[in-house]
Amino acid sequence: MKELVLKYALQNAVKFNGKADPGALIGKVLGENPELKNKLNEIKKEIMSIVEEVNSMKPEEQLKKLQKLAPELLEEKKVEKKELKELPGAEIGKIVTRMPPEPSKYLHLGHALTFLINYMYAEKYQGKCVLRFEDCNPEKVTQEFIDADLDDIQNYLGIKPSSIVYVSDHMDKFYEYAEQLITEGKAYMCFCDREKMQDLRHKGKECDCRKKTPKINKQEWENMLKKKYQEGECTLRLKIDMKATNQVLRDP
Repeated sequence: MKELVLKYALQNAVKFNGKADPGALIGKVLGENPELKNKLNEIKKEIMSIVEEVNSMKPEEQLKKLQKLAPELLEEKKVEKKELKELPGAEIGKIVTRMPPEPSKYLHLGHALTFLINYMYAEKYQGKCVLRFEDCNPEKVTQEFIDADLDDIQNYLGIKPSSIVYVSDHMDKFYEYAEQLITEGKAYMCFCDREKMQDLRHKGKECDCRKKTPKINKQEWENMLKKKYQEGECTLRLKIDMKATNQVLRDP
């Protein structure tokens, strides 16, 4: 045990200007020999005694002794630098990535990871990274969260977005596309509740709402915009395929 403590005390002293720290040694010792956990008090006394001895040595003497006792502890581990994987088909200057926070809560580490990856890919290909606030839920979105997100992204993570976009600023465009889909028969107004729609998706069956004409759907769409229906009473759905292998694509 003495030799085990001594080599780590010497390593710590060499690393930190000739002064070993007793508190930094116990983890190293137990990591190499877990069976010593039952002798903690004895180990602590041994550490204090050896640290006092090591700290009384000159730095040159500490280094010489460590080279003789455990030269492998002087070798610095090389940190392998990892690069981002190449994106198939990506072209320099044409990549656009996005960071889409919903400002209804504070960001967490998961957000930081994905945002940094998106930003780094944009940097790698000399493209753009757009900060796109998904702020379409008036019941949850607040300026407090928007300000906090901006501070975290720009000041804490050091990300400099190419542009900042608020989805709510483009609602007219979304409505325009929605009406286009309705006119083309590619979207319909559905009055089925959530539970019924989940059941129909699971069975791969269509609801009666799906059979309505574009004209009727257009009128119901306009009624919804005029708030003639209760909140949550109807939903605009894309008409895709109720038998699609991926249930997410069954008229979302």
